[in-house]
Amino acid sequence: MNIKFTKANIDPNEFAVHSGNMTYNDGNKNYGCTGGYVLYLKQTKDGAITANGQTTTIPNNEWVSVVAVCDFTTHKSKCSSKIT
Repeated sequence: MNIKFTKANIDPNEFAVHSGNMTYNDGNKNYGCTGGYVLYLKQTKDGAITANGQTTTIPNNEWVSVVAVCDFTTHKSKCSSKIT
């Protein structure tokens, strides 16, 4: 998948690949996901980015190719990204 984050003015930018049973803050889709995801990227309005809760770097306003490889037997995933 190709994605591009541009710093948000107010609310964070979010991107998720989910397993079909996504959960949300206060049960509201507009408040961000809390579980049921394979990959969850979040960019705060100051530009800080986390991938599944771990700090990472994705350039602002540049296309990035994201690959998520999932093993549904062990329920583990491996994600990588490449600037395109």
